Amino acid sequence: MTSTSFKSHLLVTLLVVGVAACSAVDHSAHGSATPVTPRKPSLDEVYGDWRPPPGFPYPAATPFDITRKGTKATLAFSVPPMLPGEIRPSRVQIVFRASSVRGPMLDLSQPDSPAMKRSRARMKVQDRLDREPIPIRLQVWRLVNGERVPIVLDEEVRLPEKPGEFTRWEWVPSAGPVYEVHDGTTTFAWQQHAVGLEDPTRNYIEHMIAAVPRVPGEYLLEAEVLDELPGIRDNPEIDTLTFDLLVATPQPTAF
Repeated sequence: MTSTSFKSHLLVTLLVVGVAACSAVDHSAHGSATPVTPRKPSLDEVYGDWRPPPGFPYPAATPFDITRKGTKATLAFSVPPMLPGEIRPSRVQIVFRASSVRGPMLDLSQPDSPAMKRSRARMKVQDRLDREPIPIRLQVWRLVNGERVPIVLDEEVRLPEKPGEFTRWEWVPSAGPVYEVHDGTTTFAWQQHAVGLEDPTRNYIEHMIAAVPRVPGEYLLEAEVLDELPGIRDNPEIDTLTFDLLVATPQPTAF
């Protein structure tokens, strides 16, 4: 898939004008003077009658510095059945997230204010994550009777466009195991807030690496960054930047 897709550009536009679609937690990059803390949903609301087995959470996350060559992560997780709030069954996304501390509300009449400088710095990070390849090796196994069974991940490919049509995408089995280009995405923050994986005092930028077919069970993921992405942390305006690897449901949509 291409990193300059409509979805990634839409995320950039939302960050520039300081507007974002809100789920349980606001993912916008402009922040607010007083962040709104959403009500934390109960596990019954998020999971219904299902519960992740011990040691295999869902959603699941672990620190994963995508700017450093050789960074490795191992993550055990569950793939659940369709859960409350999901409009239709969907694949489970493997995502890397960049996050930083939410700053004060932007005042566009003060272009040299600290808040505007932070916003421009975050935009540069967003642009680099959109446009620069980051080779990440992924291996995922489903655990069946104590044995590791390797699975084929899925990825989205852009279909040929016809005049007057919107960009269309299709899921296909991935050739893997190295993924270089990653599309902007938005995961289901409501679920993550319930299990402590979303912090309303931070901004999040999310990019999908690949997706796991929706076959309920217990899984193990190993990931490794194969090349450097230098300079991301050099700007003091975003010295609070952190990265993690996330396995989560995409934000539900009706289409």
